[in-house]
Amino acid sequence: MRIVTLILIASVIYTGCAPRRPIAAGPIPTRGGTLRIHLEGGWPSDPGSATGDLGRFVAAATGLGLVTTDPSGAIAAGLASEWGPTDGVGADPEWWFDLEGGATFADGRGVTPSDAVESLTAAVARESSPGGWLLAPVRGARSFARGELGFIEGLVPGTATVRIKLTRETPDLAMRLAHPALRVWTAGRGAEPAGPGPFEIAAERLLVASPRGGAQAYLDRIELIDSAGVAPAVLARLGEIDAAVVYGRSVSRFLDTDEGPWPPFRVERLASWDRTYVLWLDPEMRWTQDPGFGGWLDATLDRAAMLRYLFDGRGDAPCDLLSRCGESATRVDTATTWRVPRGARPRIALALDASDRLGGEIAARIKADIESAGVGVEIEPRSPEDLDRGILGGEIQAALLHRISWTSDPVLTLLGTLHASPRGLEADLADLDRAAMLPVGSDERRAAAEDIQRRVLSRARIVPVVKLEAWIASAPGLVLPSGASPSFDVARAGWSP
Repeated sequence: MRIVTLILIASVIYTGCAPRRPIAAGPIPTRGGTLRIHLEGGWPSDPGSATGDLGRFVAAATGLGLVTTDPSGAIAAGLASEWGPTDGVGADPEWWFDLEGGATFADGRGVTPSDAVESLTAAVARESSPGGWLLAPVRGARSFARGELGFIEGLVPGTATVRIKLTRETPDLAMRLAHPALRVWTAGRGAEPAGPGPFEIAAERLLVASPRGGAQAYLDRIELIDSAGVAPAVLARLGEIDAAVVYGRSVSRFLDTDEGPWPPFRVERLASWDRTYVLWLDPEMRWTQDPGFGGWLDATLDRAAMLRYLFDGRGDAPCDLLSRCGESATRVDTATTWRVPRGARPRIALALDASDRLGGEIAARIKADIESAGVGVEIEPRSPEDLDRGILGGEIQAALLHRISWTSDPVLTLLGTLHASPRGLEADLADLDRAAMLPVGSDERRAAAEDIQRRVLSRARIVPVVKLEAWIASAPGLVLPSGASPSFDVARAGWSP
């Protein structure tokens, strides 16, 4: 069964192979079988607040939003078969979403417009969810988030449609609704969440195809393998996994076949899974208030060395969170030199998620770079929850954060990362509201987004450190359309005949 080369579907393989063929040009996957996949991160107890590769994958595989994205990153049908703005309904803009597609939850109950409204409302209510800023243009969403209203008046369920009333024109509304945090869920068995996606949770680390979900899956089961600290390449060599999402140096281990015969995995770029690490500095810390500190730090960090020594050069050295370097990038003015005050021995406490192995390697490199300039750095591993509390409470002086971009609008993703950032975020959200009125993909919209980002980065004392490229390594015979989909389209994954 697993003897035919993986079908590739988007542009050109980054490993230098021939152009990928369209899915229609290859064999139709055979149904059935089990996919064993290795992903990093913890098991999600709440799909709307899932973190890490594994948590987001489970959320994307089991849930379904009003709309979603196809492998090219374009908006595609989800629960809604048709959607669009309503014309001539008054001063306030409004969109409609037709839910007559017949999607059901795993227990067979049909997904109703009320289910969609309840899930979107819950996303706004979650403090850790980006739902608040994604749905900020919806009438009453901000008042609901502040506790001034008991419901969101702009979310209106009908018999077979959901109407969304807005406070302003929002041409990127569909893009926002495709975010995995805005998927539709209902209470599942016990503590497990249930959604109308192609898979349902059977047990921890096990997904089974839903016979009644919103999309029919080719696979019967997905086993999410716990590596227990073993590298994915070793699991592949032992035949324990069929696929893995890998970053940086791990890609080299899959591409290098000189070590002996083992399953010849194929490697394909996953653009929407790229991981950007940033160094977040407390703006109240007296060292960061020095006018020359930002420029000194920006010049001190050796991003190129991080990529060369830690990740075999597989990634980018971003100058901003749009991941653009070179002449077009905006950099901090390094004309002012930061000088350590006489007699002082500043120390920066650098906290990070202890389970983030790559983050630990980056933190060690940051420590070496800064200490070579005479400034002490302490690395303090913390859990993601402790990290959030430390940032909010001002207990730590610096934190290493990472994000994974799920939307094609970088500023939306950036503001999601900075939900705990210092004062002024409301003003940036207001500016973002105005920028979102500009046509999606236009030069004007990008210029406005870059201006917002530049001000957010400056105030938050964020130094973009490194951007790692994400890849899906998969066994021969596995048909796995990937592209830009957060779930790499597991509904269409199967085995080539």
